Amino acid sequence: MGRWRAEPGNRFAEAGSQAAGLDYHELMHTSTPNQDSPQHPRWWHLSPKHLLVAVFWGVFFLWLNRWPLESGQLWGDASYGKWILANQAVPAEDPWMPLAAGMRLFDSAWLSQVIFARGHSLGGAEALSFLFAATVLAAHLTLARAFYLQTRSLLAAHVGVLLVVAVSHSRLPEAQSDIFGMLCLAVLLWLLVRDRVAEAGASASDAGSRRGRWTLWLGIPLLLAMWANLHGSFVWGLLVLVCWAVGVVADTVWRQRGLRGLAADAAVRRWVWLSELALVASCLNPYGVQLVLHNAWFADYRQLQDLEAWQPLVLLKPGGRELVASLLVAILVFRLSRRKVAVADALLLVAFSFVFAGGVRMAWWYAAVFGVAVTPHLADLGTRWARLIPGPLLATQDAQGRPRFRWAAGKTLGCTVMTLGLLWICFALSPAWSALVRGQPRSPERLYGYGTPWKLSGYLREQPPEGQVFHPHWWGDWLIWDGPPRLRPFLTSNLHLVPPKVWTEYRIIRETRAGWDKVMLRYGVRTAVLDRHRQKTLQRYLRQSDDWQVLYEDEWGLVFGRTEGKPSAGRKNEETEQGVQFDE
Repeated sequence: MGRWRAEPGNRFAEAGSQAAGLDYHELMHTSTPNQDSPQHPRWWHLSPKHLLVAVFWGVFFLWLNRWPLESGQLWGDASYGKWILANQAVPAEDPWMPLAAGMRLFDSAWLSQVIFARGHSLGGAEALSFLFAATVLAAHLTLARAFYLQTRSLLAAHVGVLLVVAVSHSRLPEAQSDIFGMLCLAVLLWLLVRDRVAEAGASASDAGSRRGRWTLWLGIPLLLAMWANLHGSFVWGLLVLVCWAVGVVADTVWRQRGLRGLAADAAVRRWVWLSELALVASCLNPYGVQLVLHNAWFADYRQLQDLEAWQPLVLLKPGGRELVASLLVAILVFRLSRRKVAVADALLLVAFSFVFAGGVRMAWWYAAVFGVAVTPHLADLGTRWARLIPGPLLATQDAQGRPRFRWAAGKTLGCTVMTLGLLWICFALSPAWSALVRGQPRSPERLYGYGTPWKLSGYLREQPPEGQVFHPHWWGDWLIWDGPPRLRPFLTSNLHLVPPKVWTEYRIIRETRAGWDKVMLRYGVRTAVLDRHRQKTLQRYLRQSDDWQVLYEDEWGLVFGRTEGKPSAGRKNEETEQGVQFDE
């Protein structure tokens, strides 16, 4: 005899439940569910589409983590961080370049430098590689969240991430302190998009909207205060807020058909106050408002204008192609989309287009703004065009009426386990797992990348040079990091600190202009370190000179030492060979 169960309409069950002080209908809903009815998924249950998302981000992390540490500025940042930790203070002038003595230093990335130094002390260069990959991954994940809030589509969000990577690929794989600025910009854009979406979906009197604004009031000042100590790119965060505030003002003027009541509008007041509060928060750094003014005019240094990364873009070179192609795509998408183009998005796109045109170093900052402006319109176009494509006429049952195999679209615990497993597999295949967990770091050739003179710096540690050392400026940071402790480098990545005359005379030596040897004598250069592949003319002159001899050479660089007037070893060998041939 089966267990009795109260059925709907059973008067005895209803009367019994009322006698026990229970509501009959509540009892029916809380009773043991039917085994045939599907259970409601928990919040931690994932669907099959999340498996594809896990594969996307797992492969993306693998790609980033396998990039070698090619940027020389990374080692300068780590050296500064090591100095800050040892002295418990921010340096007032460059502690490594004697030719920059007396020049005031604005160390706008001191917090990033401390993070690099701490990371290296914990796990070596592999820890820095993992830190680079994790930070860049977090920046793109934050952008993906902003894209998803705009479109409510995982596909559109990840297409936006691919657009960002495509536009910024010329500068993406460089590990240096600006990766923290990238993360801060992504968080700022996410906060702005989150507020816009909440504003569009709720009325001004909604309590949830007011609570969301409190997170905005707290998040933006805290973010700018931290950003101003992580990297000098915080000025672009201020530019984003100014464009956003001007866009809100323009929308309000258009909606009210005039300037009347502009100052009384709640949205206008809120964004003006937030922009001013962000400016005040960015002054919370060791230098105060002077750092804001310094970074606003940082690109005007004469030395920086001679570097390729700081030169204006050329149409057919890296950076110029991406800028022109992305602007054409934006114009086409805006023209075909039925969504309204926000004034703030248009201002951001125009402002950062000019910023990007000033140098390829700004590729990622422009790409992030481009993604925020274009992705929702791409999603609108994709939705409209998808409706024009007829769906596949696939039968869900065979001739016998049995259901065909289908991939379940519901959320299940099994998909969660598979997603976590995929993420774990991607991490286990990464160099970070081999180095930090298994203790098997990569070889120096794969870890440091193309052109890093790690063998040459090892020789200099064994044979420390005396006096001033001449070297290519792109190796300066590596030499102070991996070279001998008392090395006197000519230039590092902070070449803007030296007087313009020093930079001009450095270029005379590097490009072997007239009088280059006299300039080296005037600076007391006794050791010359040369890049074997990028300074062929100068190394040919030094090989032919009686005043210099080759002390060391490998596949990447050479070390020349002054002979004090004695014939060089190479010159002696040439004379010996010629003498032997003459005797014969």
